Formats: sequence, C-alpha cells, structure tokens
Amino acid sequence: FSKWILYVGEGRLNEPNDGVANIDITEELLITEVDNPIESIIREIYGNSFATEKDPSYFQSRAILCPTNDDVNSINDHMLSRIDGEERIYLSLDSLDPSDKRNKDNPTYSPDFLISIRVSGVPNHALRLKVGCPVMLLHNIDAHGGLMNGTRLQIIQMADHVLQARILTGTRVRKLVLLPRIVLTPSESRLPFKMRQRQFPVSVAFAMTINKSQEQSLSKVGIYLPRPVFHMANYMLQCPV
Repeated sequence: FSKWILYVGEGRLNEPNDGVANIDITEELLITEVDNPIESIIREIYGNSFATEKDPSYFQSRAILCPTNDDVNSINDHMLSRIDGEERIYLSLDSLDPSDKRNKDNPTYSPDFLISIRVSGVPNHALRLKVGCPVMLLHNIDAHGGLMNGTRLQIIQMADHVLQARILTGTRVRKLVLLPRIVLTPSESRLPFKMRQRQFPVSVAFAMTINKSQEQSLSKVGIYLPRPVFHMANYMLQCPV
C-alpha cells in the first residue's frame, strides 16, 4: 500500500504514458458489496447507528468526500432525512450587492434567479438542519474562539435567528457557541454581478468536497466517485501520506 501511495504521488502509475493515465485503485480500498452506492458508502463510513447518534466524537473524524457540490448535497440530504428529530429549513435573503451599481436595475437578476445560484463558500438558499447533525462553517467568524472557515460543529439547538452548536474540530473542541445569521458575499469571480446573502454560514457536513477536506483531520474516510476525477490534484488530496 505504501508503495502504491508513493507511486501515486510521483505520477508513476501506469507508466509509460503520454501524460494521461488511469489510476487503478487497489482492491483492498474498494467497497465491493454495492447494492446502492450511496447507501453502501454511508454504511461503511458511518455504520447503521448514525441516525440516532448524538456523541460528538462519533462525527469528529468521519466524512465522505465527493468531487462536486451536487454529489455532496445528494449524500447530505439522504443522511439528514434519516436522522430522528425535528427538521428546520432556513431560507436565505439573496440580493445584489449595493456596490454593484452597473447591475442594480437589471431585471435578469431577480430574487428568484439569485436564490438559484450555487457557488462555493455560500450555503444553499434552503438550509435544512436537524439537532445532532454535523455542519461545517463557511466563513471566518472568531479566530480566537475557534470559529474559522472549515471548522466542523454539531447542531445542539435551533432557534429562529441563532443556532447553538458544539465545536468538533480545531483548538476549541466541545466548546458551545452561538451562530447568528450573517451577510455573505460569494468570492466566485466568474459571476458577471456581485451578490450577497444573509444566512447562517454553515452547510451540513456528513459529506464534503475533496477540496474542502484539505484542512480536516479525518481517520475514517470514504471517497464517493460516481464519475472519474479528471484532475490529478483532486485525487492526490484524498490519499493519506
């Protein structure tokens, strides 16, 4: 296994090649008994008791990694639906940023259009949460208090305008914190306009993108690849060193 990891890192698998090669994953790393791919990887990483699990340490070092946000949303929605307890859906307030004078009167950028935008680092318009579910912070709030972009937490209580959560990672593990709604501005430079969103700065984090996992310390990881990962760097991020 260590030799295989070394060859992946050095780009030496399936040589010689013209710079493009398929990476064959060793059999011991694969989930071979697959009836339903999503159910199978959930069962392998989280077991069968996650729906009633409240112990924060249970979620602290587990995650399913995916190549795209759509894949992440599919798994998170599936797992959230199986958790016992009350569900709340928090809707965001999306608008053009007041500083975007050029587009302020453009009818194309209506509220209905803006809530359909999906960009990295911003929660979905409809944020589904349940008590006990793990979430990831999407914005720096309080570095000294342990609330940084990428910090994972567990939802403890839900109110209309504030969430209570327990920190799962970083330097303030198990600390209880309050998370308010804040104004978020996507950093996505490809958008031809500047928007902002008022929402709780978290996303459900049973699963996360491969890129988001870079700053995480995980001991039990599943990699969900419904399609090939074309960028070598993405695959390298998943391999332990």
